Amino acid sequence: MPGWVGCWSGMASYSLPISHLATPACIPCPAPQGVKLELFIFDTFPLASSTALFEVRREEEFAPVKNAPGQGLPDSPDTARDAILALHKR
Repeated sequence: MPGWVGCWSGMASYSLPISHLATPACIPCPAPQGVKLELFIFDTFPLASSTALFEVRREEEFAPVKNAPGQGLPDSPDTARDAILALHKR
């Protein structure tokens, strides 16, 4: 992505489990070998020829997904689904 190099807001290293084909078990890896790059919407503003902002109701326009489903945590696919279902019941 030309022009995006150096725009990343954050970078985090992760240890990812290793899965072997010979066994169904996942083995934790002691050294980080995964990288997650974060880019926020505000980081792209300098790349745009023009920018427009709208103020909206959070419950109608925003349902973050940061956690795995089925754990009863906020910001999961479950809460995002519930939010969109509630929006369409109004």
